[in-house]
Amino acid sequence: MEQQVWKPTTRLQKRIAKALEAKGYICVEAFWTPIAPGGEMQGLEGGWEVSWATKADDFGDIFGYNIDEVMAEIISLPVITP
Repeated sequence: MEQQVWKPTTRLQKRIAKALEAKGYICVEAFWTPIAPGGEMQGLEGGWEVSWATKADDFGDIFGYNIDEVMAEIISLPVITP
């Protein structure tokens, strides 16, 4: 059975994927959930969750309440050269 590959479908998902690819990363998944109060003493939950990977099998996540926070995190990532 073939492994399904995530593809960006919204304008902002495409923007995130393009920014990661420009720095040499692979956008594994990017999704947004509505921001809502979390549990007791947990603050807010929701927003953007972006998972990235590299060809060297490194991986990580970026979290942000809005697209500007996510893009700032992507800008701060080091450039990976092939």
